[in-house]
Amino acid sequence: MRLIVTVILALVVAAAEGDRRTRIRSHEKIQCLPTLGDVEVATLVAGIPLKTTFNGTSVNLLELYNQWCEQTHGSFTAVTARLLLGYGNDVFVIPYHLGEVVDDPAWGGRIFKPRPRGPIQFIGWYQANRDLELVTNVTMVELGEADPAELTFSDDIVFVGDRLYHPSSGVFVDPRHPLYNFDAFHKRGNHFDLATQESVRHEAANTTLIAVIDGHRITRKPCYRLTFPELLLDCRGDGCDGVQVVGEDYCFFLDDCQIAHGPESIFREILVIPKGKFFAAPGRRLPTQLPGETYVDREFDNAPILVHRHWSTKKKVLAVVAIGLSLLAVVLSVVILRLL
Repeated sequence: MRLIVTVILALVVAAAEGDRRTRIRSHEKIQCLPTLGDVEVATLVAGIPLKTTFNGTSVNLLELYNQWCEQTHGSFTAVTARLLLGYGNDVFVIPYHLGEVVDDPAWGGRIFKPRPRGPIQFIGWYQANRDLELVTNVTMVELGEADPAELTFSDDIVFVGDRLYHPSSGVFVDPRHPLYNFDAFHKRGNHFDLATQESVRHEAANTTLIAVIDGHRITRKPCYRLTFPELLLDCRGDGCDGVQVVGEDYCFFLDDCQIAHGPESIFREILVIPKGKFFAAPGRRLPTQLPGETYVDREFDNAPILVHRHWSTKKKVLAVVAIGLSLLAVVLSVVILRLL
């Protein structure tokens, strides 16, 4: 009876959405060959990086996670990450919280409740390689607020909404500076192609651009399914406990080839890794600077600040106090000299 109700609900939702939704079923065995050559599909769920080679059939991301959980006797935590392809073998991992498992009387048990859609405050990152192995420790820093799908990378800079972060030096970059001048050609929501450094705009209906690789676009579209699959929560004992995942799927495409799909509440972005294809930095580098310094390029008259470190309110107050004491010392010195 419950299965019948589930199917009916799914059909009603699909019908109500009408033409706003991509008219494909995510569970269909779609066969295609990507135009980029051999690629790997990667994601991070429950804090665990997962990766598989695309073989022509859309990768079932939830199935990929459930297999890991069952085979390793693992457990679920509501942590995912935005994965960004970098230069050479680099991958940048920027974690965020997905939601929570809650009791829902309407479903007669527990369900996974995702966090609301919209901007997320990112507060840390770490660097991995293409095998998704940890290369650096986690760096805690207020990167900024943005929709995870907006994040992009170019010129050794991670773009997080309106903030530009340079991971190698731990500083933020002013997009107006002539050395970069990002404001002249890059808009929020665009994605950089590492092969050409071009800022690419994508405005197709019901489609979200999440990456560009050597002219090929990785996009995300909403799609529907007829069942509510199970998310494994805990396989550390005898058997596995799980919850149902409500809602629809996201289907991910490399150009026109569907390469992956999974519940939209859990799998919001993927990373596509082209096998044997690497990208080099354009050669520009930030100047050497000491912690806390501000750098201004003297080659440009009235040039805006190139980079700056993020100071906390406490540091700002201490700086103001220090400046005030310095001024007071100068005034007292002048007064004493006049008295003498």
